Amino acid sequence: MICKNCGTKFESPFCPECGARSEEQVNQTTQEKAVLVKNDTQPKYSTNPYQAQHYQQPTYPPINQVIINQPVRSTSGIAVAKTIIGIICMVSFLLIILFSCSATFVAVLDDADTAASSGAGMFIAMFYLVAGIISTAGRSSRGASLAAMIMFIISAIIGFAALGAYYELIMWALLASVFALVYLIFFLVQKSEVR
Repeated sequence: MICKNCGTKFESPFCPECGARSEEQVNQTTQEKAVLVKNDTQPKYSTNPYQAQHYQQPTYPPINQVIINQPVRSTSGIAVAKTIIGIICMVSFLLIILFSCSATFVAVLDDADTAASSGAGMFIAMFYLVAGIISTAGRSSRGASLAAMIMFIISAIIGFAALGAYYELIMWALLASVFALVYLIFFLVQKSEVR
């Protein structure tokens, strides 16, 4: 055979110089296409993988319908506030532990009655840490608001109940009360937005 493109003689189905198909190869492919299109029992597609005869373009809804049908979430400010409060709580955990340990050390040296108060400070620190982690991890969740609020309420109760000579507990209990109130507001606002 002689190649139509470059004029080279060859015996294979493709030209070794330019890669064009032989005349027999082109005729065979054309006949296969004609048989596949005529026969309804066979799938209506080409044997050539680069040419799809019956490709159907997917249809998409207009952009204005896509935007209108999307739910609007305006809790991003609450999520940022929860993240900031969570970070403040995790840093407060370190401060409360530091103050509680130092108060316990002083109480042991002085034989004072502040050991119970400093032990309560360690419990408050743990509740602050848990509330901070819940607040940061579940910043867009109503359940996280409720759980963090409960942790802060427990911290405030422990702080006010165990008040002794360790007066820093007042500060941590008041801060826990403020955070519990803030999380109550977050919980109620997120509840009204869901409806």
